Amino acid sequence: MPAVPLVAAAVECLRQGCRSLSVGNRSRGSLDALLQQVRPLVGQAKLRDFLLGAPPPDLPAGAILINATSSGLRADEPPPIDLALWPRPAGVFDMIYNPPRPPLLQAAAALGIPHANGLAMLVHQGARALSLWTGAAVPADKMQRAAAAALAPG
Repeated sequence: MPAVPLVAAAVECLRQGCRSLSVGNRSRGSLDALLQQVRPLVGQAKLRDFLLGAPPPDLPAGAILINATSSGLRADEPPPIDLALWPRPAGVFDMIYNPPRPPLLQAAAALGIPHANGLAMLVHQGARALSLWTGAAVPADKMQRAAAAALAPG
């Protein structure tokens, strides 16, 4: 079964009207399981798949690259892909929030590519869950500042 974050990212891209979705994974089995879950939602979008170690040569430049793998949770791990070998994305989003700058985002910064980590996603998921649980309004902006301060180096 594919990781829930990867499925969620693919589904949200399709819900937002993405016309072309390229999905890569480290293993064929996980990739096939993901595609089985996502295909019924594709509609008119173009869906293509590849293994991260062998990306197709015609990936589009200017796309949004989303990392939903666990690669980068440890600072000594290499990024899941080498950004210098891929067409330049418009932005890079890594769902990892701790460390705040995983290796993929460090590579994006070095190449001058706009990038963000998964902290805001975590905070807004938590705020929504707390709001549903308590019925009260939850200040996501305050949660964001507190979480960022808690994860800040030093």
